[in-house]
Amino acid sequence: MPAQDTPLSAPALENLLHENRRFAPDPEFAANAVARPGVYEEAAADRPAFWTRQARELLSWEKDFGQALDWTQAPFAKWFVGGELNA
Repeated sequence: MPAQDTPLSAPALENLLHENRRFAPDPEFAANAVARPGVYEEAAADRPAFWTRQARELLSWEKDFGQALDWTQAPFAKWFVGGELNA
């Protein structure tokens, strides 16, 4: 069997589940990013509140949503429950 067709061993697959490498963006891309300082920390602190703010500030809703995130059927998430966009 050619090397590229060799199945991964159980330890190799397990290692892939715990990937910790980070890949920095291209410097030009990063220089043109519109993410303000602290936005990642803000999002990590309270994701539903963060996305509620983003959705209300950046989108025009035909019908406002009542709940930003419904996680009652995890792992299936429902975002912006009850909301309607003109899209």
